[in-house]
Amino acid sequence: MSQIEHYWPCEDYAGIRVNASRCNIQIEGTSDNRIKFESNLDNKSSRELSIDSSERWLSFDLLRLHNDSKINLKLPESKLWTMLISISKGDITIRNTQGRWQVIQGNGSLQIENCRGVLTALTGKSEIKIKYFQQIAVPEIPPLARKLEYSENSVDGKDAIPLKEVDWKNWGEELGDKFKGWVLNSNRFWGSGSANSKDWGLYLKVIRGDIQIENSQFHDCSVTSYKGSLKIEKGLAGYLETNLKRGNIEIATSLSVADWDLKTHRGDIRLKLDSKASVRMDMATRFGDIHSEIPLVRVARQGPCSFHSNRMVGILGQDNGEKIAVLHISTIHGDIEIKSQPSDIEFAYADSTHSSALNNYTTFKERYKTSMEVLQALSEKRISIEEADRVLREMSSKVSE
Repeated sequence: MSQIEHYWPCEDYAGIRVNASRCNIQIEGTSDNRIKFESNLDNKSSRELSIDSSERWLSFDLLRLHNDSKINLKLPESKLWTMLISISKGDITIRNTQGRWQVIQGNGSLQIENCRGVLTALTGKSEIKIKYFQQIAVPEIPPLARKLEYSENSVDGKDAIPLKEVDWKNWGEELGDKFKGWVLNSNRFWGSGSANSKDWGLYLKVIRGDIQIENSQFHDCSVTSYKGSLKIEKGLAGYLETNLKRGNIEIATSLSVADWDLKTHRGDIRLKLDSKASVRMDMATRFGDIHSEIPLVRVARQGPCSFHSNRMVGILGQDNGEKIAVLHISTIHGDIEIKSQPSDIEFAYADSTHSSALNNYTTFKERYKTSMEVLQALSEKRISIEEADRVLREMSSKVSE
């Protein structure tokens, strides 16, 4: 084995594209202003590595590699990147970067840490862990070079993944054939335009594997899973929709004034809600029980959940006629549990070198002493609508106390 290194000036490129068969990929942001590619490929494998540089895209083709090689890609952390990653088997780790990520993975693990931007991921058999993530606005995907269009792995196009058979060799092991069919039939797997209808902060489609989101902030998130559980803890959640076939949903995070639509066909749903939040809840289970620390009212079999045998509604906080979040919660085979807890928002970059890029909630509360200061910061776009709403509600609750 020999260490291979390549360098490129970052100002020449807007997008990074990686197509791989079997390897481990690590992408990391650094203070350097160059793009750096490192690998421990042997001499034979290094000759099979294909690198293309054209029309502001830097493309790495590792489809001929079928070993556990390690690929390390370092990018300037101050720049917003577009990254398209397609891998049949191997682990992917992305740290300390910002931009737009679109990941297609057959088998392995996907870890996102200390990142800002938007993430779309389609995985076969994979564990997904997201920590210290913040959704921000990012540029549109730059046009691919003409010779790369037919193997584009973007989920925003009509074809969700590369169509060449070589791209699917060893894809997801035993899930390969089924996975390929579902993805190629994009209307069936992705839904009728759901991935294209908006720019989701987190858009996750998993065939088999658990998803964990921790200490993160997003404006909107969509999670679909065939077999696997979802856990979200700490941080600040905006609009959230889930559709799990087999798996539990466990959420303990603060929420902004945005609706949730939580569904699992076979699994339990457990929520720990901010005790100072104002939400209206409509929950139902067909074969299960509902337990809640918040007073609920049982309703007859009417409304959108009429096919369920156990439906209850309730309100946390006060409904004063203003905008209030509505939580639709349903499971067919499973229990529903609702608890309240004090606010516990910790979303921030764990690495102190990135603290200026992602402020935690405590800093917001200490920075603004009056509502006028919050509104001024909002008008100057120094904070988001969700952040301003959160701080204003905290100020209002202190006055009432």
